[in-house]
Amino acid sequence: MRERGRSPVWRGACISVLAMLGLVAACKQVELASRWADEEVVVDGMNDEWTGATTYFEKQDLNIGLVNDDEFLYVSLVTSGPVGRLAMAAGLTVWFDPSGGKEEWYGIRFPVPPESNDRSSGGRGGRGRDGRAGGRGGGQSGRGGLRPGDRLRQVELEGPGELSRRRLPLPVGGGLEVAIRSNGPAFVYELKVVLARNDDYRMGLGVEPGSEIEVGFVTGDMGGQGRGRGGFGGGFGGGGGRGGPGGGDRPDPLELWAKVQLSARPSS
Repeated sequence: MRERGRSPVWRGACISVLAMLGLVAACKQVELASRWADEEVVVDGMNDEWTGATTYFEKQDLNIGLVNDDEFLYVSLVTSGPVGRLAMAAGLTVWFDPSGGKEEWYGIRFPVPPESNDRSSGGRGGRGRDGRAGGRGGGQSGRGGLRPGDRLRQVELEGPGELSRRRLPLPVGGGLEVAIRSNGPAFVYELKVVLARNDDYRMGLGVEPGSEIEVGFVTGDMGGQGRGRGGFGGGFGGGGGRGGPGGGDRPDPLELWAKVQLSARPSS
């Protein structure tokens, strides 16, 4: 007995259901869990302490690592892809929203972009929290472009109150540490930030171990910068922008957000 073919109406319904499922999958929130730090994490760009604590993102070709203890959250980003060139040429901002939403509540920008008042500042979607193009990464407004070496000796802070538009020399102190290391296409970024926020740690997140927060990784945009702007060697800098404005091989800016569950102290 020959099997009866399914009707066009049935097939159409199946297609609609599959399309809806695909939409749900595409919109699924990225969720990550921070591992409890069993040993000291040294922020030196060497990436030695992250075994078993990283997640690979195939589309962006990078690994994100998260570790915390009672006092600090440690973040790593490792890639051999174009994200490293973007970070070195146009700046990288790690955003934190302690409420668990997707707001640019507190941002740490390193390396800083060549010009802090242009669109390479690393705000979400090319716009900062005040809605102006280029974000609020201006540090001190009116300054011109930075020399390559200066970009690796300073960190820009974006945040509430006194943190807003602050540019500080490295090392910063106050529990905040950041380091990068690049060798050819390999790029390693490490960050240490305080969980608590009080008089002793004014650059902290204001959360406790076990909290849920949102973390975003956003690079600047190399579009329009042309070859050589940024001036970094070792395979970075303007190399990602061959052909200058209108070139076809400039990588797209990175904008990756994840809901992060901080680890609570393991019970003894």
